[in-house]
Amino acid sequence: MEAWWRDLRAALRRLRKSPGFVLATVVSLGLGIGANTAVFSLLDALMFRPLPVRDPQRLVRLGSLDSRGLIHAVPAPMFDWLRQDGLFEGVCGVSTPLTTVEVNDAPLPMSGLALTGGCYEMLGVRPALGRLFTRADDVPTGPPVVVLGYDFWQRQYGGDPKVLGQSLRLEGVPFTIIGVTEPRFQGFLLGFPPSVSFPIAQQVSPLRASPPTPQTFYWGSAFARLKAGVTAEEAQTQLRVDWRRQLDAALPPQIQGQERTEELNAPLVVTSGSTGLDYSMRNRFRRPLGALLAISVLVLLLSCINVANLLLARGLERRREIAVRRALGAGRWQIVRELVAESAVLVVAAIGGGLLLAAAGNRVLLTVLGRTYSGFVLTASADSRVWLFTAACGLAALLLFGVLPARQTTAAHLTEALKAGSRSSLPAHTRMRRILICGQVALTLVLVVAAGFLLETFRRLRGESLGFQTEQVLNVQLVPLPGGYAQGFSPVPYYRQLLDRMQSLPGVEAASLSHFSPVFSISYDEEIRSTLSPDAPGIHAATEEVSDGFLATLRIPLLQGRDFQRTDSPQTQKTAIISESLAKRLFPGGAALGRHISVGAQNDTRDLEIIGIAADARLFDPRTRDFSFVYMDSWQHPDHMMWGNLQLRYRGDSQALSAAVRRELRNAGHEYPLHLRTIAAQRDNALLQERLLANLSAAFGGLALTLAGVGLFGLLNLLVTSRRSEIAIRMALGAGRGDVSGMIVRETLALVGGGMLLGLPLSFAAVRVLSNLLYGEATLPMVPLALSIALLSSVAALATVIPVRRATSVDPMVALRCE
Repeated sequence: MEAWWRDLRAALRRLRKSPGFVLATVVSLGLGIGANTAVFSLLDALMFRPLPVRDPQRLVRLGSLDSRGLIHAVPAPMFDWLRQDGLFEGVCGVSTPLTTVEVNDAPLPMSGLALTGGCYEMLGVRPALGRLFTRADDVPTGPPVVVLGYDFWQRQYGGDPKVLGQSLRLEGVPFTIIGVTEPRFQGFLLGFPPSVSFPIAQQVSPLRASPPTPQTFYWGSAFARLKAGVTAEEAQTQLRVDWRRQLDAALPPQIQGQERTEELNAPLVVTSGSTGLDYSMRNRFRRPLGALLAISVLVLLLSCINVANLLLARGLERRREIAVRRALGAGRWQIVRELVAESAVLVVAAIGGGLLLAAAGNRVLLTVLGRTYSGFVLTASADSRVWLFTAACGLAALLLFGVLPARQTTAAHLTEALKAGSRSSLPAHTRMRRILICGQVALTLVLVVAAGFLLETFRRLRGESLGFQTEQVLNVQLVPLPGGYAQGFSPVPYYRQLLDRMQSLPGVEAASLSHFSPVFSISYDEEIRSTLSPDAPGIHAATEEVSDGFLATLRIPLLQGRDFQRTDSPQTQKTAIISESLAKRLFPGGAALGRHISVGAQNDTRDLEIIGIAADARLFDPRTRDFSFVYMDSWQHPDHMMWGNLQLRYRGDSQALSAAVRRELRNAGHEYPLHLRTIAAQRDNALLQERLLANLSAAFGGLALTLAGVGLFGLLNLLVTSRRSEIAIRMALGAGRGDVSGMIVRETLALVGGGMLLGLPLSFAAVRVLSNLLYGEATLPMVPLALSIALLSSVAALATVIPVRRATSVDPMVALRCE
């Protein structure tokens, strides 16, 4: 340890004398480490970070697993049965409703958290103020109580401790504030910390009567804490014995037919619950972040090659010094240790800079996500996994650019090094330098081509037609005011009057209603069959309820038939408009108009008459190639009209229209807008992962080109300078400057060409991997490929010509005399 400490102090003294070298090395390596740390810390926060509760590794989530891989919520009676089982220390039911909270007499949508009593005790969450509710509070007939989230308490009440005992209205019902959760608890739902939490039995529905009726039945995501020594597999095996019988007894009687059969036949699963709940964020960003992490690893490797170049040049300058020290008795291991100590100091400095860069980069990325998803809050601070990952990056960098160059520097023959000058005696064509040149060119080509592919894919997706016009269409997502959907609310006359009001607003050209938000909602597929072939395999297609005028508002062409009518009612024959692609699949040899289709699984279907054929449109996913779609008449399904969306095609300013829409909804007195966004903005949000991936990969590609340009210039300058004696001899024997320059440029371009030949198949493989991971198709971007080849060739030629001109401008006799 004393020897290592001595080497460290000596390394610091030597590096202090070379500030330019230190700055270039730390910046180059810090960029690579920072890029990797930023991407991994975001991936860690989204995918791996456990809930900040007691022993999260012992938490499990259990429920029935459907065909889409989703774990179903559990009906209320099941929780009593699970608590009686001896497998768990505690059981917790969780629901994450969007809750309307009245703050300063204004209704605001907030993330809510409904929990069964005893959840906080099981999780080990402590109050920052007051107390948290218990099982004694979780009764429908008890006094309504609410616990505030710490951030909400600070934001709305300024951290006032006198908040205890005050009343807060949730969905129009007064709840008594009994406590505040500790700051570290951010709820169960990833990225959406709750503003308020309350007993699940006291959850108030907008469909409530007045006064509100007790919540006698609920659904909740089931979490449990395993007892010591019990594994998730053992719990699953024991629960599976009686699961179906208990579930059958707990399901409400209105769930019948195929729906009940599917629920009972779904297999039980007990899996880790340490990371809480997530509905879409992980599935949406898992693969893009994985691809981005792979790209950033290549950037780090390129940074290591760049730093290795700098260390080789530095080692060449110190070669005579090292040879003298070895001649005086210093061991090779001792010198290697000193050089590695220098590299370790550089790595530590680069890690510090990289962590600062990663923190700044993550703040920018999370700000973008927060603007896209209302209420999204996530911290990507460094934890043990991030620290280990960053340390692993630093160790890999030390091995790549520290140990190998140190070995190369100390491998010279002592006699040659002592007889030679400081630079010219190092052989010009070593395997190490050839590998560095080829590797740097190949990696740069891979990064630039990958960035070009992602940019081109994003440009194509953004420019590709969705089958409808997204510009000048405002989408209004509606949520009920407290009690807005209470008994006595009649949706059909209300929405007919609302559409009339909206169509009369200044600048509005068309208005419609739908149960989903175009290019924002997640599609729900059902089985579609022609009644002419009831036994044929069903075709899976998206189905949604829309009102008359929906196709006209989005300007989706109606190819055949007619639109829905506002006078339609549930008592008339149910009708549908289907997409052109679905019509061809269902009726390949005949007309579809007037035919009947069944929607839903067998034994639980709806019979619909086809009254129209609409052009294909991408109404959910802008990347989809499946255009099968069934439009159902909203006026014939009034139960699905609530929690809907308005679409308004307008002229002029969207801000003025938004203000008018808010005013009309306030006057109507039943709903308020959760979001008012143009469909063009929703389309951009749907392509958020592609945009972030393309922009970040482009930044990494530009960084790779910069590093490659600087690295190639430095390394080729070293190669040319090391051949100064050879150049002088050739010129003394009659070779002209053009001859010497051409010879070296050709040799250099041959090395660069070899790197490009190596990079071409690697680039194609990278594009294939990215495509299979993200998009399902692969096209090598020829324009970025050609530009990157031309740019790298130009950089290599320039990096060779400048030192060659400098070397050939010296008088040959002067150069030979110096040697």
